[in-house]
Amino acid sequence: AIHPGASEGVGDEIDQDCDGTETCYADADDDGYIDGSTTVLSVDIDCTDAGEGLATDDTGECDDNDATVHPDTPERPGDEIDQDCDGGEVCYADADDDGYIDGSTTVVSADLDCVDAGEGLASDARGECDDADASIHPDATEVIGDEVDQDCDGLETCYADADDDGHITGEAVVISADTDCTDAGEGLASDPSDDCDDTEAAVHPGAQEFCDDLDNDCDGVVDPDDAIDAPTWYADADGDGYGDAGADRVSCDPPEGTVDNASDCDDGDPAVFPGSEEIQGDGVDQDCDGADVPSEPEDSDAHDDLASGDGGSGTSKSGGCASAAAAPVTSAALLGLLVTLGRRRRETSA
Repeated sequence: AIHPGASEGVGDEIDQDCDGTETCYADADDDGYIDGSTTVLSVDIDCTDAGEGLATDDTGECDDNDATVHPDTPERPGDEIDQDCDGGEVCYADADDDGYIDGSTTVVSADLDCVDAGEGLASDARGECDDADASIHPDATEVIGDEVDQDCDGLETCYADADDDGHITGEAVVISADTDCTDAGEGLASDPSDDCDDTEAAVHPGAQEFCDDLDNDCDGVVDPDDAIDAPTWYADADGDGYGDAGADRVSCDPPEGTVDNASDCDDGDPAVFPGSEEIQGDGVDQDCDGADVPSEPEDSDAHDDLASGDGGSGTSKSGGCASAAAAPVTSAALLGLLVTLGRRRRETSA
């Protein structure tokens, strides 16, 4: 099998044609892998010199100019180099095609580039946190209070709701330590943006008004008359400190000329009010107890003295006698008048 006219076996380190040389497989990058077809002529009869490969070397070489490229090399994602010579490329995943990758998720490309849909390069920006949404990536603008981490910083910007009443001002913001806006002091974009005082939980549109020096319902009116705890005030027209039950008004603050009681029984007389000094027998209920105090009865002894005609002295009866004599005189005068009238009637008839 060895003679000048024999066919040279490649890479077997046998000089079959007796020309003093050997045909070897090419291994230009000396990585121990050959493509199984490219050959070089050795100046000697071995295939161990630089650029030479043996017939027993592993085949499958796809780039004999790069020692890092051969079938047993680990594939480096996204560099558009077929390191393992399988005819394809491993790319970083960019499912939303926003140009950002997470740096760990990969996809197998059907070719040697990473520019097809869903493929990302190793040189693409990293930090992707949601590869299903092209609006979410490290350079995106954060949307306030939507509980979505648009800029992939692991945080969320929320509206401030310092009093946790469910209403926000729509201007003040806070940075949440997580990606929701449900912690204390945080508000959502969907919360009503109508709070007029974010320091008071009792203050927001729709809140019940109280007499507390606050505009509880944010309507611009502090302590209106319809506040839930507004007291009733009563007119005090006579200024005696007691009010008229028939003239009342509800208000947080006392209107001028009113008091907080309705115990006056005559608001037109400043001398009439509960506790006023009662004047006996004047027909007026000064102390508003519902009745007038009657006058005291006459002294019984003095009455008996007058009846006996002694004038109450017990010693002189002159006054009594004069009074007693007056009765007969009066009776006689009446009798005389009747007699005269009778005579006149008779004369007239005659």
